[in-house]
Amino acid sequence: MVLPWLFQLEVSNQCNSDCFICPRKHLGLKPHTMTFEEIKPIIDSLKRNGHQLTQFHPYRMGEPLLCKDLERITKYVQDNLGIWTYLFTNGSLLTEERIRSLLSVPIAQIAISVDGAGPDYEKLRKNLKWKTLVRNVNNLCKIRDEMGSKTLVIIRYSFLPETPGVENQLRAAFPIVYGIVGDKFDHWGEDRIPKLPCEFLSSHFTVDANLNLLMCCKFSTHSLGKINGDMDIMKFWQERTEPLRIETDYKRMPHDCLICNKDKD
Repeated sequence: MVLPWLFQLEVSNQCNSDCFICPRKHLGLKPHTMTFEEIKPIIDSLKRNGHQLTQFHPYRMGEPLLCKDLERITKYVQDNLGIWTYLFTNGSLLTEERIRSLLSVPIAQIAISVDGAGPDYEKLRKNLKWKTLVRNVNNLCKIRDEMGSKTLVIIRYSFLPETPGVENQLRAAFPIVYGIVGDKFDHWGEDRIPKLPCEFLSSHFTVDANLNLLMCCKFSTHSLGKINGDMDIMKFWQERTEPLRIETDYKRMPHDCLICNKDKD
């Protein structure tokens, strides 16, 4: 039996920025931020009925720090499912209080999503301020060391033609992060022929902010159905993803697969 190893939970599909490379505003999402009470039955079901999950990613299309219950949700997942957490955030809401709260969970890795530096950053990341980000990230690293935390802090940025040489600027601004990683720019929305079978359909268990089981962790909004704490969720995942995993004709795959950026040069 195929079971996923990565649990991606969209704790919020809302954001405090409007990045030009993000497709969130074009996806027709029903705005929502999760509460602990909403997700607890799902975690209880996974614990009760079994799983093979090893990683928890509490983010997808929104800014996870907008979720006031993020730390409580994350700790409950870790305590009950025995998995570690990778958090991806734009870093703008990392106040000292929030930093200490996150590090106390604890969280294995915190990745700060950055595009550009200085004035370029503020053009690409609308509503966010470069000086605030630099202060927040460096405070995160300093407080982590003060608390004796083992949380790894990394910077992730996209290779963009608008920001040549940005890696050197990021290294100068964030001298004490664990690493700075560049990713290729996402070409979401362009027609393509997907490579089948897609491993994301075997490895990812993705739930959006409205408790829809999604096809994968990418920008898909293709729902495989609603989940709740009364069902055997892994059995439900298995039943809904199996037809997609064995499909060999890309023309019969959901439209989201045809415009996915996975494996695209």
